[in-house]
Amino acid sequence: MEQDRRATHQRILKAAKEEFLLKGYEKTSLRSIAGQVGISATAIYRHFSDKEALFSALVEPDLYGMLSTHATHDDELFDLIKKKDSSEIWKLSDYEFMESMNYVYDHYASFKLLLCFAEGTKLHD
Repeated sequence: MEQDRRATHQRILKAAKEEFLLKGYEKTSLRSIAGQVGISATAIYRHFSDKEALFSALVEPDLYGMLSTHATHDDELFDLIKKKDSSEIWKLSDYEFMESMNYVYDHYASFKLLLCFAEGTKLHD
């Protein structure tokens, strides 16, 4: 039973990602997502409190993952600033920029949703 619930949860996420990427947040309905999954729209509420919670479930893990990659370098960067080691600061900045770009491309769909299709959500800005 729990395995069926997890499988349904994953199918909801997959269908929601497709719908949000196709139509954007505002034009996507839970009914259309449910139709793709083969469940009722009200069954989605057993997994997510509302449409925004579903959208957030798709993008927030990758957003917070990116933020945590930046946080890992903060102490190192502040130490370099204290030492006034500008060449190492630039090297770390370059490395961090490339790491961020690679992260975005590795999680492209989440960031496309976040940057292009989040209108109407708390994550829009």
